[in-house]
Amino acid sequence: MGLFNKVLVAYDGSTDSVKALEKAQGNVKQNDAKLKVVYVQDINPSAPISDNHTIPHGTSMMYQTTNYTTSVPLSNSAEQEQAEVMDHQADEILGHARMKLSNAIDADYETLAGPAARELTQFAEDEDVDLIILGNRGLSGLKKLVMGSVSNKVTNDAKCPVLVIK
Repeated sequence: MGLFNKVLVAYDGSTDSVKALEKAQGNVKQNDAKLKVVYVQDINPSAPISDNHTIPHGTSMMYQTTNYTTSVPLSNSAEQEQAEVMDHQADEILGHARMKLSNAIDADYETLAGPAARELTQFAEDEDVDLIILGNRGLSGLKKLVMGSVSNKVTNDAKCPVLVIK
């Protein structure tokens, strides 16, 4: 075994995460390491609801008109439908990662749910990961000052080395 025995790569299908996956593949081959490909469903309730976000159990979907915003509780069937959509999306994204990787790479695929930086650092710690590789999405301006980027938070909070790919 090489310098890194367990490598985690964060993958969401973005251009930067594809680059991170390619870098992880090379690192895993070079170090004869085990690869963990992780997709995180960000369930931040303040985030806009779209195809990229889940709706946590018991929360409400926001409906906005020109004059006011109101909150309407989701029914159990709406929550279940949203969960099924998110599961399908995770399967598609991780399936894309499987197709990108060489068949010679031994990889595990995981889907996590929660704030991405926290989930990635906690998973890396729980799994005793030696290296985290992730893409840099490049949040800019006020948004970066207020929210920070996932890569920045992971870099600051992880207990193992982190490689950010641009």
